[in-house]
Amino acid sequence: MRDFLDLVQNKARVCQEEAELWKADHEVATAFFDFQDLVTDLIKAFKIITLVDERYRADVYSGKCEHSAETLAKTREAYRLLFSASAQAESVLPWAENQFGPVQGAAEFRRICSELRGMFTPDDEFFSGESLVSLRDEAIDAHRRGETTDLWETEG
Repeated sequence: MRDFLDLVQNKARVCQEEAELWKADHEVATAFFDFQDLVTDLIKAFKIITLVDERYRADVYSGKCEHSAETLAKTREAYRLLFSASAQAESVLPWAENQFGPVQGAAEFRRICSELRGMFTPDDEFFSGESLVSLRDEAIDAHRRGETTDLWETEG
């Protein structure tokens, strides 16, 4: 009987260890699904903020409403909060992809993160680097060769 109880006790220990391992795996998997939901929510939030911003600006330009510094400030703050949250999520994205494979919406999310970075990075930092210097120099050379059209020239 003692051997049988030892066997049962050992089996119970193995079950307990498996349950702990399963729990850890389950928590990691749940975290991935939560992360996937976060990426989806961030994409949706960006689209909503952008849609509201575009409609507001169109209404101002068409004269349907007056310009409001408060509206612009609130919109900018919404983008700033989204930028902060997106930057955090973007830093986790490679881990999620390495651990679990493709993350739904990852390409669109990366594009949004890039756009948000562009909004909140000072121009002198954003528009720097050899590629832009090279493009600038090519444009200047093309202008000097007469290959460009003056901004104020019109066809007619």
